[in-house]
Amino acid sequence: MINKISSVSNVVRQTKFNPQTNVKNSVSSPYSYSEFATLPLGNIYGAKINFSGRKKRTAKTNPAQELFLQASKNQKPSVDRWTLEHLYYGVNRPDKKWVGGVEPREVLNRNLKDAINSVLTLVYDENIPNKIPCNIKTPNYGDNWGRHANYIEINNRALGEMYGDRTSSSILGAIKLLPLIPPSHDKWANCLLVSQLYPNIWGDGWNNNGENSLYGIKLEYERASDNIGWVKVGNKVFTPEEQIKAFNDLAHLRGFKTSFRMLISEDQIKLGDSGQFRWNNPEHVEAFIIACCKGIELGFDGIFFDSLKHVGGYDWGHYAGVGAVPSYDQMAYILAEVRKRTGRSDISFSGEKAEGDSMRYKNMGVTAGASQMSVNSVDEVKNSAHSQAWCHDFAWGPVVSDDNDEGLICYSDRLNKINSSLFGYDSVEEKLPSFMQMHDLFPLNYSTNTHDLMMENRNFSTDGTPKSHYDNLFASGAVERKYRNQVSEKFAWAYNHNPN
Repeated sequence: MINKISSVSNVVRQTKFNPQTNVKNSVSSPYSYSEFATLPLGNIYGAKINFSGRKKRTAKTNPAQELFLQASKNQKPSVDRWTLEHLYYGVNRPDKKWVGGVEPREVLNRNLKDAINSVLTLVYDENIPNKIPCNIKTPNYGDNWGRHANYIEINNRALGEMYGDRTSSSILGAIKLLPLIPPSHDKWANCLLVSQLYPNIWGDGWNNNGENSLYGIKLEYERASDNIGWVKVGNKVFTPEEQIKAFNDLAHLRGFKTSFRMLISEDQIKLGDSGQFRWNNPEHVEAFIIACCKGIELGFDGIFFDSLKHVGGYDWGHYAGVGAVPSYDQMAYILAEVRKRTGRSDISFSGEKAEGDSMRYKNMGVTAGASQMSVNSVDEVKNSAHSQAWCHDFAWGPVVSDDNDEGLICYSDRLNKINSSLFGYDSVEEKLPSFMQMHDLFPLNYSTNTHDLMMENRNFSTDGTPKSHYDNLFASGAVERKYRNQVSEKFAWAYNHNPN
């Protein structure tokens, strides 16, 4: 991590945490972990996190269906001809298709009705049902799907509607982007990793003020992130929860898995507006578990943990977060509790730079690690895949770029890394997880980069409208058009790469 938070207190500001101070680099609790499970849920130190358990979906409570009805003024779903005119297919795989050869701004500037019809057209071709299915299940790739997945991080905040200095509807922007993303393989999933679920500590819902880093969050879902916001569509106001569920349902319908980012550095977490988070407080640990469970309840299939490598003070000399991190036993307990309480054994827990000692992460309950391994050639990735083939529960894999990316990698190198990530295996059972950013598929405006957009919410509009922001968020020159097509070609050939 590099400068992962713009401000944390009056004392600590954009600094690397020093384990030699009186704050320990990882904490050990005086409480037994079994005691945590007996603590009361919700309203812990003002956290206002409400986890009510898993709910059965019905036709009356399906957010994706209701979102479409309101966006379409109660019309039935229909074939989106624009989508059919811009289809990109997998090599020898006509069933693997997505929208290609267009600018990202074209899909972001479409209305919500057309965006959802586009998703349905990709899924059903001409045989679109009269309504969106009531109970959409996550694609089944087995319990250990995350060990082989390609994680594609989507900065939903950057996709929000920008009105002057305010931001909202970021999840609806992510829904509009869905048709552009290549689908999953038969044997491995593409997992969409959402950058923001919970509110950021400073300037949530605002932009261009320099104080709204996504590396500081509030565990407070009763007052959800204003970057997602309460949004009126048609005659109904949709809560952030409803929008997130709709996003997950539509992503699942397209065959994607989904995940969200969480922080573990305690000085980068607050419990609502009430006070600083502390790992040596069992009630705070409980609040963190509830927050993780809440995300899974909203339909996500996994969680990506920032700074995961450093749990227990591991490799502390390279830690760049702010504040203590959980002890090893604490993190193992947290991951086990999330699986237990949600009733899902298929959750993928992935994390930053979790590499090297496979047994350490496997026993912690981690599924995949974003490593610093070389991605310069397919053979190098294959060799790593062979060396990790013995472990079926965890693997660390190649990174095309991460949230620290400052846009300095040239397009040819990015393309080479994508190639190594998609083809770096001789057996599907050995395939490593890979990690990439939205920028790797759709290059951003030259004046920004992935890390900048994590640190600060920026409005690229020249006339104050959301359309202008979308027009200028991504680079749209001839070089970028060629690069996007080359990325599509890599994925297209990947569906035809199916070694035994």
